[in-house]
Amino acid sequence: MSLHSAPSAEWAPHEVEAQQGPPRLALDSRSLLSDSERDTLFLAARGEAAKVIAMVLGVSQATVSNRLRRAAAKLGRESRTAVVRLAAETAGIAPAPAAEPLTLAEREVGELICRGYTNRQIAKLRGRSLSTVAKQVSALLQKTRAPGRRALAARWSVRR
Repeated sequence: MSLHSAPSAEWAPHEVEAQQGPPRLALDSRSLLSDSERDTLFLAARGEAAKVIAMVLGVSQATVSNRLRRAAAKLGRESRTAVVRLAAETAGIAPAPAAEPLTLAEREVGELICRGYTNRQIAKLRGRSLSTVAKQVSALLQKTRAPGRRALAARWSVRR
């Protein structure tokens, strides 16, 4: 199942063509994404949770994770979060407005999440306990209405 109107169309990291369905990534010739990787990446960039993506595409959550991992490798990104962020920036997907203003600590944690840091790494870097960081991440996800870290990264990239 493909979400694309034209299977051979492509989109570049810095250009988006107007068309129905998700935009396409036009990459250099050695690293084209498959249709299934593009579909998965587009849904993740829109902020959909892995469970929802799996249901929409009729695959397992592990398959969703593997497709995002492959897309990250093909695009030279260090993590699935980074590749989702790139896709959101490229497609110009707008984030949902925050329910309430973010604190400075939440903004700092959000930036680190977008860079692919884990809660443990954030805690060590910021000199906070793991439980404090977990609470900040939880508050950040609630305030941005993001279902998870990848969705947060996708929304965050467009917000700035």
